[in-house]
Amino acid sequence: MRAGTLLAPRLTRGSGTAASRGWNPDGTVLITGASGGLGRLVARRLLTEHGMRHLVLAGRRPVDLAEFGPGVSWRPCDVTDRDAVAGLLASIPAERPLTAVVHAAGVLDDTVISGLTTERLSSVLRPKVDGAWHLHELTRHLALDGFVLFSSASGVLGAAGQANYAAGNTFLDALAQHRAAHGLPATSLAWAPWEDTGMAAELSRADLDRLADIGMPTLSAEDGLALFDTALRRDTPLLVAVGRKAGQPRPVSGDPGPLAGGPVPVAPGTRPGRDASPLDLVRRELAGCLGQDPDEAIDLDRGFRELGVDSLIAVDLRNRLNRVTGLTLTPTVVFDHPLRTGWPP
Repeated sequence: MRAGTLLAPRLTRGSGTAASRGWNPDGTVLITGASGGLGRLVARRLLTEHGMRHLVLAGRRPVDLAEFGPGVSWRPCDVTDRDAVAGLLASIPAERPLTAVVHAAGVLDDTVISGLTTERLSSVLRPKVDGAWHLHELTRHLALDGFVLFSSASGVLGAAGQANYAAGNTFLDALAQHRAAHGLPATSLAWAPWEDTGMAAELSRADLDRLADIGMPTLSAEDGLALFDTALRRDTPLLVAVGRKAGQPRPVSGDPGPLAGGPVPVAPGTRPGRDASPLDLVRRELAGCLGQDPDEAIDLDRGFRELGVDSLIAVDLRNRLNRVTGLTLTPTVVFDHPLRTGWPP
């Protein structure tokens, strides 16, 4: 709040200083979480575009090495286990010493805050947080060229149902800042979701539409890898890696979007007209949550659960209704009143 005006932070296009040196092609690059789609994409990129000759791919599931050619090996490793990480690092031959790390391990377990348990928090945090910390502690004495952490824009911008995942990624961002402050190489890449690969590959069309609604469309593999290339040329601890159309939410309100340049006044939501039917309003916003056309007929007599509304969609619907009506509905309003008989006529 400044001079009576409510302001919100905005990301700006990064410039950053050029990296002091490239990665030594004769050294070894370790990629954790390499059995995932992003890990394999990055491995191929390092071989074909960055001239790296030796990669160690680590993860809990085997990787088909036939797609990479010579110079690439796979090691089984649970990065949440410090001793396992130490053994992995010790297995790298002295004639091809470790020169860079890409930590791409991670899992999702989305739920609303009330659904978080110790187990659901730990299962998401451990691969991100424990894995990154073990790698940091066990390599900080080495003269690495790069230490890249695959984070997520959810840690910077927030994401419905991803409190555990956002917390883990925020730790990665902070670890990169910590390493940089101590003169160690570090880049945390807070990724937008990628198309058809990585964790976004499991999202439904409605999930992807919700991301587009808040100005976070998915990245193509081509754009994502180009951003990875750019990041390796920068000495910047934290980069939010998003597409060209990020920050341009689909028109649902007067919100200026999260990626405009500099602090800007927060615009109020657009209220419906006096003649708008509450049920029509609910239908229209629910259609948006479900990825359907706003004018598509939705039978509210079926009940929200039968229509496919889960806890995350329920929160999204509540947020949309709050925004367009100016009301303050509870996060559980959809489940408290699951049928049209529970809503105003």
